[in-house]
Amino acid sequence: MQRWILLLFLVVFVAPTQAQTNPHAVDRPARGVIEGRVVNAITHEPLADVQVRLALSRFGIGDPEAVFARTDRNGRFELNNLAPDSYYLSARLPSFLWPDSDARGAGIDLTRLGGQGNFLFCAGVDVTKTLEKDGALLRAVVEIQMYPAATISGKVTDPNGTLLADTRVTIRMVARIVKNYYNATPLPDGVNELHDAAIFSTDDRGEFRASGLRPGTYYVVAARPDYLDDSFKKTYFPSSLDPASANSLELAPGQQVRADIQIRRDIGTHLAGRFVMPSDAADELRYRTRLVLIPRPLPANDSGNHPYLQDLGGTFELRNVMPGAYTLVVATFELDPTSRMYLGKAVWGGKVPIDVGEGGLDDIAIEMRALPEISGTVKFAPGCTPGPVRIRVTGSGTPIYTRPEVLSDNDGKFTLTGLFAAHYTLTIRPQESSGQEGSGKMLAARFGERDVSTEGFDYPPADPGPLEITMACNAAGRAR
Repeated sequence: MQRWILLLFLVVFVAPTQAQTNPHAVDRPARGVIEGRVVNAITHEPLADVQVRLALSRFGIGDPEAVFARTDRNGRFELNNLAPDSYYLSARLPSFLWPDSDARGAGIDLTRLGGQGNFLFCAGVDVTKTLEKDGALLRAVVEIQMYPAATISGKVTDPNGTLLADTRVTIRMVARIVKNYYNATPLPDGVNELHDAAIFSTDDRGEFRASGLRPGTYYVVAARPDYLDDSFKKTYFPSSLDPASANSLELAPGQQVRADIQIRRDIGTHLAGRFVMPSDAADELRYRTRLVLIPRPLPANDSGNHPYLQDLGGTFELRNVMPGAYTLVVATFELDPTSRMYLGKAVWGGKVPIDVGEGGLDDIAIEMRALPEISGTVKFAPGCTPGPVRIRVTGSGTPIYTRPEVLSDNDGKFTLTGLFAAHYTLTIRPQESSGQEGSGKMLAARFGERDVSTEGFDYPPADPGPLEITMACNAAGRAR
C-alpha cells in the first residue's frame, strides 16, 4: 500500500515539475524539415531536376556528410528528419546560376523560430519558418530564384579570314576597381577595371563558347601563343588592340550573343647581321651572345619587354620587326666548359643605332668591344669628413636589367664591374653605418674628360679614364 502511495506522489508532483524545467522547448524542436521550390528568376516558372544540397554550417560547402534532393517537375523538394542545427543550402542546375554571386549558399537556422529565417543573407532566397506538432517540428519553407546563365560564342580569324585553332580567348567582366586584383586591366573611366571571368581555347574550327556567365558587361579578347607566331597581337572584339576602342557586350540573364574576332597581325620586316668579335675571342664555342632590339628613343614608361635573341653564334636574324628607329644592344658571356652555363658578367658588348624601313636590313655588323672595369675615386669638399660612399649606376636599354653598385673604401677608391654597352646614370649615397648624414648629393662627377654628374655616360667609353666623384658636406662637416 505504501508503494502505491509513493508512485502516485511521483506522478502528481514530480512529473509536472519536470515538464516546467525547459520553458524554451519550442525554440529547440526535436526535428526539422526544409522544403520549398526552385523557380526561374525571370519567368517564375518551376525548375525541375535541380540538385539541392544541404550541409552543416560548421562545415559549410565542404561538409562530407551533406544530404541531397532533386526537384520534381513542379520545382519542389523536401529534406526531412533533420536534427536542429544551422545549415547551408545551395542548388545547382546546368545553364542556371545561384542567385547571389557573393554567397555560395543560404544559411538556415533550424534551432529556433525567431530571426530572419536565413542567418547568412543571400539575395534571391526567401525563407519562412513555422513550428508544428506542439513545437516538436520546425518547418522552413524556401523559395530559390535561379537566373538563366548567359553565353558568348564566336570564332577567331586572321586578317585574311582564315580560322585560327588553339587561340586563347579570355572573357573579361567589367567590375569596380579592386586594389592589387590579379591581372586586372584599368578602364579609361578610372572607376572600373576588367577581371578575367573565363578562359578558353578555340577548337579545330576556330570556334569558342563561354557559358555560365552572369548578367553584366563583358569584353572578349583573343591572343595567339608566341611560339606559334609572334606577329599576331592580342585583340579585343571585334578587332581592336585595347579596350578603349573595343566593343563591350551587355549580357542579360539567359542571353546568347556572338562575338567573332578578327585578330590583328603586324607583319614587319627582317634584320640580319653578324658580330665582329675581338681578335682574342679564338674559341667561339666558349661564348654565347644575347641581342636585344630597343626602340629609340626609349619611352619614359618603358616596360623592358623587348624582342631579343639569345644563345647566338656569330650571326643573327630578327623577323617581324616594324619600321622605326631602334638600337641593337649585344652582350657576350663566357660559358662554363662542362655545364655550358653562363659565367658571371659579360666579357664583350656592343650597340649600334639602326633605322628600319619597309625593306629591312641585311649584313648589319656589330663590333664587339671589351667591357672593362671602371676604376674611380671619391673626393670630399674641404672640411668634409671622408667615409665610404655607395656608387650605383642605372642603365637604360640593357640586355639584362641590372643596377651595378659598389662601396668605396676608406681611401675613396672603388671599382665598378658588370656593365653592358648602354647609357648609365649615377646615384651616390654615403654609407649609413658610417655615421654620415644627407641624401648623397655630389658636387661633381667626371669620367675621363667629360662631366657626367647630370647626363650620365655611355659605356664602354670612347676615351677611357677614371671616374672621379666629388661630394659636398653638410653643416656638421659630413659628406652629403
